[in-house]
Amino acid sequence: NQLQSDSSETLDMEWFSVGDPQATELAAALKGNTTVRSLKLRYNEIRDDGAIALAEALEAHDSLETIALGNNMIGNRGAAALAKAVASKGKVTSLDLRYNSMGPTLPEPFAGLTNLSALDIRANRLVSLPAQLGQLTQLKTLVVERNHD
Repeated sequence: NQLQSDSSETLDMEWFSVGDPQATELAAALKGNTTVRSLKLRYNEIRDDGAIALAEALEAHDSLETIALGNNMIGNRGAAALAKAVASKGKVTSLDLRYNSMGPTLPEPFAGLTNLSALDIRANRLVSLPAQLGQLTQLKTLVVERNHD
């Protein structure tokens, strides 16, 4: 409940061993929070189910601008849910999904991330990117290095 009443703009839980159960609990708390603008959950153990729970929370959250979920174990199913949720809100400008398990293709909802200015998808299992990424006119930084299947 502290998250619901906390006025912090950054929630930093990097290196906290957050797995799917904890991500689901965190997602439930995020739904009632209106102040967090930056969510940092890098270097954890979040997989698709945890990412999907976080995506559901994002759909109810209006203030998030930066999401850092790099260095987890999120695959295409979780990444697609996250991209769809981010696209539906339009407020998130930075999405970090480096060092996860996406691939071999980038999930289709990524083409709808029209408000993103930064996308980091390096070191996944991607072997191709959709041409629609070229339509993301706000995108200033796209990092895709070290991808392989």
